Amino acid sequence: MYINTERSYPNWFNISALSFFKRNLVEYAGVPNLNFLQIGAYTGDASVWLMNEILTDPTSYLHDVDTWEGSEEAVHKAWDWNDVESVYDKKIQRYKNIVKHKSYSSDFLKNDNGRYDFIYIDGDHTASGVYDDAVGAWPLLKSGGIMAFDDYHWHHESGLDNLRPAPGIDRFISENREDIHIIEIGYQYWIGKK
Repeated sequence: MYINTERSYPNWFNISALSFFKRNLVEYAGVPNLNFLQIGAYTGDASVWLMNEILTDPTSYLHDVDTWEGSEEAVHKAWDWNDVESVYDKKIQRYKNIVKHKSYSSDFLKNDNGRYDFIYIDGDHTASGVYDDAVGAWPLLKSGGIMAFDDYHWHHESGLDNLRPAPGIDRFISENREDIHIIEIGYQYWIGKK
C-alpha cells in the first residue's frame, strides 16, 4: 500500500531544530558505535536527518520513542495520528539502524537500560512532562554525552506556564547544575553531562 509522505504536516525539525543539530552534533558524524535516543519522533524528520548526516556508521543506532497519539495542543487535535505514524513508518523504513518504540516515554525510560551519547527531548510539552523525561533520561546519558530540549521558548495557546516546556527544563537544570555544562540556549536548550 502506498502511503503519501508528502502530507501537510509541518516540518518543525527544519523550522526550529536543524541549525542546532548541525552546530552541536557535527563531532559525532560518522563515528561508530553511537547510541542516540529521541523522545518524540512525530513524522521522522529529525530521524531521517540524523541517519543521513550523523549516524552514518552501520554500528550506530537511533532509538525513537513516541506514542503517536498527539497531545492536547489544538494543532494535534485536528490530525489523524494513525496517519502521522504511517508517514513516520514510511520515512524510516529504509533505515535498519532506527529502532521504533511505540510507548509512553515514562514506561520506556523506566524499563530501558541503554546508554546514550545523545538524548533529544521533544515529546510531552508540559512542564511536568519535560521534567519527568529529563529526570528519567539523565541516568541513561553517558558522561560526556549531550542532552537537548526542543521548544524552550514555545508557549501553549492558553498562556499557562505549566503547559509549556521552559519551567520544566529550568527546574531540571537548576537541580542538576553541578553535573552539567551549558552548550547553547535559544529556542532549544543544549547541555552536556560532566
